[in-house]
Amino acid sequence: MGDSAQNPFTEMVIRRLSCGYGSDFRLEIAELAVPLSVPIVLKGSNGSGKTTLLKALAKLDGPERYDYEITGSNGFYYVEQATEASVFLRLRVDECIMAMAEGRVSFLGFTRTSAEAFIDFLRALPSQVRGEVEKFRHRFVEELSGGQRSLLGIAAAAIAGANCILLLDEPAAHLDFENRRLVASFISGLVAGGRAVWTVSHDEHFTALLDNHHTLMIENGTVRNVFARKEVS
Repeated sequence: MGDSAQNPFTEMVIRRLSCGYGSDFRLEIAELAVPLSVPIVLKGSNGSGKTTLLKALAKLDGPERYDYEITGSNGFYYVEQATEASVFLRLRVDECIMAMAEGRVSFLGFTRTSAEAFIDFLRALPSQVRGEVEKFRHRFVEELSGGQRSLLGIAAAAIAGANCILLLDEPAAHLDFENRRLVASFISGLVAGGRAVWTVSHDEHFTALLDNHHTLMIENGTVRNVFARKEVS
């Protein structure tokens, strides 16, 4: 198997999106074009609508949605802030990844109990990030640092959500600098390998580590344009 499944599109366009929670809060997008070849960082104050937008795109329970149109996407895969890796503390990393990605095992040709399965998983990742996961494949999840657990959850999502745009909600929350660097490097590697990734983050130090990222500003339910990194103060 080659590198991780790539998104075949270079740009996604959202039209006529309205989502929110009844009359209390609505987020409106008339039309928005977003590049997919760079990391997209969603920024805004608490309650501005960042997570609401991610959950609406992923069609998760919560925000109400009206009919809208999206072109340039094969779907979305949402990874919440508290990575699902935490529920597998007593498993080894390779066992954990197989458990989290089992919804795709038939498609990927994996056998959960075989050592070859994890090798297949590594081959499905972008070459830039294989080595980092390989370093701790035989360790138990409870032994991993916060950054390694976050990386593990993102890695499993990259397989479970093959061909989808990954939506990461605060992947570097509560991490020290070294672990933020680790997660940022992993996300940059996924994008370099052809995956489209959106991430919510309040952490300027973390987002500065994402290669060539663009910023999507959300303020009180209003989406400002996509800015290249140098254009955002």
